[in-house]
Amino acid sequence: AATVMDNDVVSTLQSIEPFGTLLLILSKLLPYFMIVLAFTFLYTFIPNTKVKLGPALGGAMVAGALWIGLGTLFATFVASSSNYTAIYSSFAILFFFMIWLYLGWYILLTGSQVAFYLQHPRFVLMGGKTLVLSPRLREKKGLWLMTIIARRFCEKKPAYSLSELEKLTTLSSENLEELLDILEEGGFIVEVAGDKDSFTMAGDVSKILVSEILFCLRSAEEVGISTLQQHTEPSIEAFFSEINEAQNTVLDDLSLRDLAIGKNTA
Repeated sequence: AATVMDNDVVSTLQSIEPFGTLLLILSKLLPYFMIVLAFTFLYTFIPNTKVKLGPALGGAMVAGALWIGLGTLFATFVASSSNYTAIYSSFAILFFFMIWLYLGWYILLTGSQVAFYLQHPRFVLMGGKTLVLSPRLREKKGLWLMTIIARRFCEKKPAYSLSELEKLTTLSSENLEELLDILEEGGFIVEVAGDKDSFTMAGDVSKILVSEILFCLRSAEEVGISTLQQHTEPSIEAFFSEINEAQNTVLDDLSLRDLAIGKNTA
């Protein structure tokens, strides 16, 4: 900014109003614009996911304001801390450097959090807490996820990416990846190689039964549990056996294709 202001053409324009006032304002705002541009670049291209320009710019504006504000306060603190220099001598430079390093990372991470919540506003309502899916919700969301992927497969369209599935299902990335891992281990879906993490069907959707998907989602955490540990009293076993038979009767060999294309399951 100082180099530009020393230019002969700019100096001539400064003597002409209102260009002089306008150039003065621009020279004051230019450092802030450059800092916001730098943070926008970081929040857009550094994360290992697609960040929209709007949220990245919003987080960059917050980070830029903090950078200018804390930078001014820190410069005032360093300029008025002659006692530290007298006590620590050259080590005071390292002392001040560590403080600013901490503040710099604090500003960077604060801006990234703002950008995240601007892109995913539903997480604000969760208060930063991680949503843990209950067994009922895991079956419901997992079957819905399989239906979405199967419908895309039947329409012969490109597979959904991880970010697209997150947007469609409104699930957090942790819950979505957990369900995808369960379904992938069950042999229902496969990950498609490419620039983005995408998932498609692992076999013929007409041969995949809904009952098989529900059983996979229900028994995902039973790995390593022996048959003896699963055994209960005969009356309890008979009760759950009746429930399974009733469910199989209702499903009536309903395939995933039937569910995806909207076959009447009543």
